[in-house]
Amino acid sequence: MKYAFDYKNILFKKSIYLVALFLVAIVNIYNVGKYLGAINDCTQTARPKTLMNDKEKFDFISNATNRAKEILENCTVEKGIFRGTGPIMFGTDLDMEVFRMLTDSPPLSHESHQCTESLQEQSIIHTSICRHRFLWLGGLHFSGTSLMNYIINTFEDISGHTNTGSPMDEGQHLQREFPRDFHFGNTCLNPNSHPGYHMDEHHEFATDKARACIYSEWAKYWDLSKPVLLEKTPLSLLHLRYRQWLFPGVSASIIVVRHPLYGCVIHPNQRNAKNFFNEEVIESALYHWFESHKYLVSNLPELEKYAIIMFEDFFTKDDPIDEIEFIVSSFFPDVLSSNDNKTIPEIGRRRLPFRSKKGVPVTAPEINKGLIMSWAERWERLLKVDMKDDYEKILPTLMKYEKEVNEYGYSLLDVNQINSTAFEKKFGRKYQP
Repeated sequence: MKYAFDYKNILFKKSIYLVALFLVAIVNIYNVGKYLGAINDCTQTARPKTLMNDKEKFDFISNATNRAKEILENCTVEKGIFRGTGPIMFGTDLDMEVFRMLTDSPPLSHESHQCTESLQEQSIIHTSICRHRFLWLGGLHFSGTSLMNYIINTFEDISGHTNTGSPMDEGQHLQREFPRDFHFGNTCLNPNSHPGYHMDEHHEFATDKARACIYSEWAKYWDLSKPVLLEKTPLSLLHLRYRQWLFPGVSASIIVVRHPLYGCVIHPNQRNAKNFFNEEVIESALYHWFESHKYLVSNLPELEKYAIIMFEDFFTKDDPIDEIEFIVSSFFPDVLSSNDNKTIPEIGRRRLPFRSKKGVPVTAPEINKGLIMSWAERWERLLKVDMKDDYEKILPTLMKYEKEVNEYGYSLLDVNQINSTAFEKKFGRKYQP
């Protein structure tokens, strides 16, 4: 029996196979080169390059990599409020994450000596942490953190969490080491009143393991080649000392503050104006707002770098974008370059007060200033005309807290009244670089 062979087809397939092998080889050579370069850079952290031979370099990197994998293999998996231990990544996924931390992190020149001295742990994770800067963005829910996050994400040298699939791309939903705010109540049920949600350097979750695991979880959604990594969680204003302890010498915080009636009275009740004039709703909202910001003020002396922003005053400026960039640059002047090409990324998942279209330069974005304070106009109209009798019922409650609210620069009797001087007096220096 004779067999007919299609030599042309076989040669074509072999050619495709050889080309594929060639491309794989090029990629591997690139990765090896990148890996070797990262090794040379990383080993200088431990000892001067001239004093470490090739074997010592590879031994150092091998130990640092194995240590990183050992830590990550013991990260926690969620189990209600209380968590059990278990692996969050396996095999190749874990190896690739550690490899990415080694090869994609900024160079040795970005390393913070304060960070390395504080951590004193030789692993790839800790090296990557100390070569980045971290910007924590917080504020009560509906205070304007989404708008601020949206703007900062346009800056060239900053990487934030985008397209994560979690609610509003908040970092709290992307990690398993500390409880999320809904474990202690929803956005307006006072999670701040639960002592377990006030976190600082003495908290039970202030551990080296938590540091490594939180970073590795968040790192999956960051571009690690960027020097500054942005994370937004509204109630992080209750965790600032904890985060500063986790990432010492490389942390800064921006907290956005908004009128005490907006987040838990106006916003959730837009379709039921009757609740605008519910005494219990207002009492609960004010308690939630006061307790959160009193705790914030008590922690400010312990923070190294921060900015407290009055939403209504800040975003009605002529060009708040330049001021945001100034704030961030003042935090990290050693790693940030000037940014003259800001564009809106594809991260819009909620209608924000922008008139600009996606992809349009936003050196001076047209923030709809009327939209920012439109709720105040509706409130005034309701209480003076449409629901005047209901307003009379809550007036004693508003008067009861008016003086205390005035200390923060706001008013309950005239919600359009903004006093930025009183605000800055309450929170101290405007920016603390």
